[in-house]
Amino acid sequence: MRPGVLGPLAGDRLVDPVAVRAPKQRLLLALLMVEADRSVPTDLLVDELWGGDPPVSWATTLQTYVYQLRRHTRDGSPGHIRTTRSGYRLEIDPALLDWHQFECLIEVAARTSCSTRAAAGYRSALALWRGPVLSDVDRGPRLLAVAGRLDTARRAAQAAHLAALHDTGRFTDVITEARAVLVDDPLDTDVHVCLIRSLAARGRRHDAIRHARHFHRRLREHVGPTGPTAVDHAYLEILREL
Repeated sequence: MRPGVLGPLAGDRLVDPVAVRAPKQRLLLALLMVEADRSVPTDLLVDELWGGDPPVSWATTLQTYVYQLRRHTRDGSPGHIRTTRSGYRLEIDPALLDWHQFECLIEVAARTSCSTRAAAGYRSALALWRGPVLSDVDRGPRLLAVAGRLDTARRAAQAAHLAALHDTGRFTDVITEARAVLVDDPLDTDVHVCLIRSLAARGRRHDAIRHARHFHRRLREHVGPTGPTAVDHAYLEILREL
């Protein structure tokens, strides 16, 4: 498994998971992984580990955590923890980590003008996800911010993947996958638009209209009155075609 954070912490290739089980040791490893090959200042580490209430012995305790991670680093591990002037750095090629590979794949997919290649790129990126970011780690403020950023990128990639599939004419795949995405994110406008347009493209215009109306009812229930959305434009397009 590629080391990373797109799901439960995957650090088995770096350290012995049996020996590194303490929550704060895992939290420290996770933070160094998301800051791969960058020096992480001590004050950021302390804030992540203890918030605004570090113990009196925080300096010694932090050094102990680092020592334990180094002690249990696997032979042949692609990453090693180095001491820097301001803190610590996980010396590793970021390309080996799942979150970095995800960001690279979606960047390439976004730049391509070929819908087929874009769809394949987004699919490869999304396949790296194993669940919510660091779902088994007690995250601090920095990791929560990283998780939010990655989750936003994931939702955007899901919508872009569906749009690319639609452009290639794979309407049935869009319908199936869009419904699955909407289970977890029922108000994602871009995904609703892809679903509505794909239903219409399959000759199911009345289903598309019903879905658009259902979306608006749900939006009003959860958000209240809103201005026009992309769903409105898709809805009007379909009405004009009837």
